[in-house]
Amino acid sequence: MDSVITQIEMDTSGFLSEEGFGVCVYMGEGSCDPIVETTYDFESLIENHFESFVINDRIREVDAADAELLVTKLEQMAKYARNMLEDYTLAEEE
Repeated sequence: MDSVITQIEMDTSGFLSEEGFGVCVYMGEGSCDPIVETTYDFESLIENHFESFVINDRIREVDAADAELLVTKLEQMAKYARNMLEDYTLAEEE
């Protein structure tokens, strides 16, 4: 019996859009068209995160600090995104 080895090239890519976080999977050498493309909307991602801390419709006290960390990081990322937009917008005007 002969052994056959097949090599398949796969690549994944993540991206942000106004709709949410997207993931693409490409298959085949030099492929430009994704075989799978999925977008996870921000609202669902955040809801799922908080639901992981919820018991009886409340965040447990022991998890409150961890839940707060996400909110703080999201606020920081929003400010970071705003600053980047302003930097790139100003760079175009100059």
